[in-house]
Amino acid sequence: MGQADAAAFIARWHTAARSDAPDPDRLDTYERSLLDAVGTKPDLGRLATNPLMCGLICALHRDRRGYLPHGRQELYDAALSMLLARRDDQRDMFPQGDGAGTSG
Repeated sequence: MGQADAAAFIARWHTAARSDAPDPDRLDTYERSLLDAVGTKPDLGRLATNPLMCGLICALHRDRRGYLPHGRQELYDAALSMLLARRDDQRDMFPQGDGAGTSG
């Protein structure tokens, strides 16, 4: 994906996210900020070269309220943390008071 394709993807991702967002105005701000960042930060622009990475960057940007880590490795680490923490929360992996981590 070139820069124009990445920009179109980001715009469409945010349009889709607005449909069920409790804060659609905030998504407008995130979209503008991310479009600016991808266009002006070469390292970020190089990461947004396919739909998977572009979608991951959009989700991470929204999850972190407009903040993105610097560099590829930090971005990957933050994305994994976001995805794994959310997965554990959704699967109710560690409910309060379950004794997780103790042997019985």
